[in-house]
Amino acid sequence: GFQCGRLQYLRELTQNAIEGIQEKGGKGEIFWTFDREILKKTTVHKLQIIDTGIGMDGEEIRRLMNGMYSSGKTQDMRANYGIGAKVAGLSRSPEGMTYRCFKDGRGHLAELCKRPADGKYGLRQLEEEDGSVSPYLEIGLEHRPKQIEDSGTAVTLLGQSENEDTFTSPPEGEYGTNWLIRYLN
Repeated sequence: GFQCGRLQYLRELTQNAIEGIQEKGGKGEIFWTFDREILKKTTVHKLQIIDTGIGMDGEEIRRLMNGMYSSGKTQDMRANYGIGAKVAGLSRSPEGMTYRCFKDGRGHLAELCKRPADGKYGLRQLEEEDGSVSPYLEIGLEHRPKQIEDSGTAVTLLGQSENEDTFTSPPEGEYGTNWLIRYLN
């Protein structure tokens, strides 16, 4: 991850969003914004990418995210390996990356991070209402970003710390204002 460019995570997450839209049939949208769900709990803005692609269910999240080098994609010299967003994103955002995915009328939440218990990268174990733990939780559709109608994914970069504003004040200051647009263009 440290061999990635400082803003490469933006490209990797955008590419994943494009591929999610292609898998759904090729029509969709991508939004770079801030996470309004997190903003309900804090005043810190966290950078978020939202796509209206195919989305993932809970088991797909578990299977694709829990192994750092698993992608579920074709692995050859000319294909996207599908691990770039995890590697580049977590090197920039060691606090974690939150995934809210919607597919088939259901929502699921998972958090990819460096797990405190064993120091390995994977899904954080989240507590269910009954006290059990799981690598993902089912969430209601009220947690769906307004941009997603039926299916899609929202990924939030939590940053270096709980208090880091990853939306308006990234440490990658060489692009100045409109840093996100300047980099992606």
